[in-house]
Amino acid sequence: MIITDEILAAVQGRLVGNAGVIALVPSTKIGNYLKQDVGYPHIQYDLDFASMGVKDEDSQIVTLQIDIWANYRGSKECLTIADAVRAAFDGIPVTIASGNGFGCIYDTMDPSQEPEGTTYRCSMLFTMYYSDL
Repeated sequence: MIITDEILAAVQGRLVGNAGVIALVPSTKIGNYLKQDVGYPHIQYDLDFASMGVKDEDSQIVTLQIDIWANYRGSKECLTIADAVRAAFDGIPVTIASGNGFGCIYDTMDPSQEPEGTTYRCSMLFTMYYSDL
């Protein structure tokens, strides 16, 4: 059985263990849950699960959404962080103990400016694939 907490821990480990990401965002500002007053820039992520029809296996397709929040003049900071995050995940399976991670594919990025005019958000989607060991 694929344990979802392991996937969350692996995503956290990948983000805070990547020198390119940490050079841009402190590890204390990266997580699945962050306090509302965490400050900028910060990275939040969440998972969405779907069953995958693989013969006689408990398999999962996991959509990883990573939201990068920045509050700097223009979108450059947000996009620079997004490039580092993409390099950390695209094409590199996210391994866990309870399952075989056999793919992590970058899908899309949606950069946008918040209505107040100073905050930028880059919402990125990755698809991860897992099967039972």
